[in-house]
Amino acid sequence: MAWTPDSYMTKEDYENADATSRLMHDLIMAQGRGDWATAGELLKQIDIPAEALMALKRTSGAERIRELGVKTATAEAKYGKDWLDR
Repeated sequence: MAWTPDSYMTKEDYENADATSRLMHDLIMAQGRGDWATAGELLKQIDIPAEALMALKRTSGAERIRELGVKTATAEAKYGKDWLDR
């Protein structure tokens, strides 16, 4: 995706943002348009902090994380490879 005039960021801010910030921007914009397929694909590309993944596991369960197909490397590094199954 790319910056569009209806963005909540200025074009300059978008162009100067790091890759994760641009992905988050694009995900939020896709959600705002109701483009859930694109939003889901973008979510799979983001390195989610380990603490956020643990919170998601506690509130929604390990199976939900698996269904979403999000990256879990940050949580594996912090909590161990089997963190999702414990």
